[in-house]
Amino acid sequence: MAGNRWPKHKSRSNAPPQQQHVQPQSQGQVQPQPQGQGQEQQQTFTNVYFAAASVIDRLRDKRGSLKSLAFACAFHDKKRLFALICEALKYRTVVEELLQVSGFTKKNKEIAPSVALVAVYDLLIGRGSIECGGVIKRAVTESKGDLNAALVRMKIRAKVKDVRDLLPAAIREQDAIVIPRYVRVNTLKMSVAAAVQALQQQPGGFALVDRPADISALSGRSFCQDEHLKDLLVFPSGTDFHDHKLYTSGVLILQDKASCFPAHVLSPSIGESVIDGCAAPGNKTSHVAALVGLKGHVHAFDLDPRRFKTMQNAMRKFGASNVECMNGNFLEIKPTDPKYAKVSAILLDPSCSGSGIVNRLDYLAADDDENESEATETQEQRLTALSDFQFQTVSHAMTCESPLLPVKTNLLV
Repeated sequence: MAGNRWPKHKSRSNAPPQQQHVQPQSQGQVQPQPQGQGQEQQQTFTNVYFAAASVIDRLRDKRGSLKSLAFACAFHDKKRLFALICEALKYRTVVEELLQVSGFTKKNKEIAPSVALVAVYDLLIGRGSIECGGVIKRAVTESKGDLNAALVRMKIRAKVKDVRDLLPAAIREQDAIVIPRYVRVNTLKMSVAAAVQALQQQPGGFALVDRPADISALSGRSFCQDEHLKDLLVFPSGTDFHDHKLYTSGVLILQDKASCFPAHVLSPSIGESVIDGCAAPGNKTSHVAALVGLKGHVHAFDLDPRRFKTMQNAMRKFGASNVECMNGNFLEIKPTDPKYAKVSAILLDPSCSGSGIVNRLDYLAADDDENESEATETQEQRLTALSDFQFQTVSHAMTCESPLLPVKTNLLV
């Protein structure tokens, strides 16, 4: 079976994005046009295949995470787009082999690999139909017989009946992991009791149930309250909130349970002043803001301009008017600055490797063709840089003293 590699473009263009539809180029490929620097995600897509291919190309170029790129893409149906991207990448090795052995790639050099990937996935494994016209539909439809025959031969050779059994072992293992959907109630906007009531009373509402011994047993439209964190609700895996009124209004925040522990462990009191040294994108920041209440204050730092902007938008959505967002380096603040004289606690969430996160989507973007020694060296360099930064932030936080406490400022890392 083909390696789990990224499709390579035969031709690339730095032209500005076309309006709505991508037209075939006389000497190039049918592909979503890459955008110039500073123009990320400005193109509006009316076709899901071109939108998905655009995200896949950016993911390959390491221009963001799968989720951030997908939800920033200007396509109207984010749920459909995200699902298509995830599933197409999941079956990438299967589809790429089909494209090769069926002769599709050789016969249709004008179609970009990323576009072919999502279109052929959707026809053979996904919806069973094509959601576009023109050269893409014509090419895929004409090759449907050859593609299906290649898929049958692939299953016979692998001695399997279900196409899912053709997936790489690492992806099958990830798919076997069932993690509940955790949702935090933003108490800056609504109490937990009121949110629970609203979830049950709104049209198509949920049913509050007693917490099962096995949390993965939750199913359908049921939910329960978490046994450890009072502001956290638990829903069945895959529960969709993207257009739920309580989510879009900032009352409900999709946040993993592990991500909710830091603010609770810090346990600031109502009215306290807290520093969040590595704040963006802002979920933990808004959690601390909820715990200190609107009478409290949170100084939230992030150095990256784009992440800082994301944090600002999130605080507005969450009603966190007690958060002061600062596009700056926490390492450069002076411990004796009178601005922070009332600070009694510091929350630090410096970047980490993420190797212990079981539901992250990075495995879908893995590249088996990457030189192993180079990959190992790059990973070691990254881990060294991360640990150095973590040490610097903790060390700097330890120099900060609060006149409100008899000892140095409380610190949670």
